Amino acid sequence: MLLIQGVFFQDRQFLTTAYLPKESLCPVVGHSRFYSMFAGSLWIDPKEPSQLIGGLMDEFGDSLLSSVEMSKQSLRFKKKYLRREYVIDYDFVALEGGIWEGKWKSIPSIGEGTARCILTQIPSGFLNQDHL
Repeated sequence: MLLIQGVFFQDRQFLTTAYLPKESLCPVVGHSRFYSMFAGSLWIDPKEPSQLIGGLMDEFGDSLLSSVEMSKQSLRFKKKYLRREYVIDYDFVALEGGIWEGKWKSIPSIGEGTARCILTQIPSGFLNQDHL
């Protein structure tokens, strides 16, 4: 089992107001980069031992990971929130120092962005509660 922790980024536009010289309030379009942290895990699918599956949590809710493909240099998966219909595709490449960097893409109204994460191998017995 692997823990996955990271951040995804998305550029956003929003409507706001501003004061312009010699004018009163004026509507303007603002721009910002939004980010959200996520955490979860990847594990071997008990129904299909040759496949990885997983789950993530972030401020938008819980999600399931499917179509997980992992090698030493790349990590890909599909993320689907439990209460939403669309799927988000993630595609990472390994960088130095254990950092994975990549992109995500979803339906046009959601858009796309960048993401970074780290993976941590969970030692055998980590989730065993017999010793607590």
